[in-house]
Amino acid sequence: MHSRIDLHWFRLSAFAVAAAALSGCASMSGNVAPVATGYGSASVASGYASNDYCYAPPADLNAAYNQPYQIDGQSYYPMHSSTGYDRRGIASWYGWESGAVTAMGTAFRPRALTAASRTLPLPCCARVTNLDNGRSVVVLVDDRGPFVAGRIMDLSYGAARVLGMVQQGTAEVQVQIIPSDSALPPTPQPQVLPVAQRVISAPPPAAQPRMIPVRLPPPVAIPAPRPLPAVQTQPPALFLQTAQLMSLNEANRERRRLNDFGISTAVLVPVTSHGQAFYRVRIGPLAPNSSPAAFLASLRRLQLGDFSVATQYG
Repeated sequence: MHSRIDLHWFRLSAFAVAAAALSGCASMSGNVAPVATGYGSASVASGYASNDYCYAPPADLNAAYNQPYQIDGQSYYPMHSSTGYDRRGIASWYGWESGAVTAMGTAFRPRALTAASRTLPLPCCARVTNLDNGRSVVVLVDDRGPFVAGRIMDLSYGAARVLGMVQQGTAEVQVQIIPSDSALPPTPQPQVLPVAQRVISAPPPAAQPRMIPVRLPPPVAIPAPRPLPAVQTQPPALFLQTAQLMSLNEANRERRRLNDFGISTAVLVPVTSHGQAFYRVRIGPLAPNSSPAAFLASLRRLQLGDFSVATQYG
């Protein structure tokens, strides 16, 4: 379907951009909230969109999915700000890769109102208008793509259906960025109901009680409470690292393989065992709310080595 092989490989890898996002990934809940039109919306963990509203948390420009990356030898440079973005171009759609993850590491839901862009900062909100029929939809941009020349946006199946472009596969669209705070649904004002007023007569004055002096005991000194020990509230940082120890040459080869798949956060970690120097390849850190199991599964599918989850405090 309209160059589906190129786009499906990009998302199936989960690391052509999603793996490059390991140092700033976010995980999306598997539950999809219904909206008035019948199409699902994304989890509020990373943002959500319906036909009328869109919310996206501020883009983390330090996250790996907002850093420069390469696909098929072509370099892409994500924007630092989407303010004033208003462009026309050809949009395509993708809809049957359910179970895959986006470049941000969130679960991809075909019927959610989402979209992919090569350079817009993730996440952000956009209004997309089909210039062929005048239909428009508000989407949450949370993925990278499409990597096909001449296209500016890849829409989810749910968004493409609202725009009426499912059958033809592509359409000329207008993409306009919407500020997230102005796109939130209005907060209903509390309703004030009228209350009937009635006059209540004041009670007659009561007789003043006779005051009897009481001698109080001397105050007792109370020792100051001891300060409680500090509680560790900072969650541990999560990493993915190779399960086996490697020589320096082996570790460098493994890191180059990961870099070829767009995983730019892979580094070598020295390890001493029985007096000998070895290395592991470490990827991360992951975002605190990410799903390490999804990334481990993606690494296994791509045959990129045997990795395990590692934690680090401090």
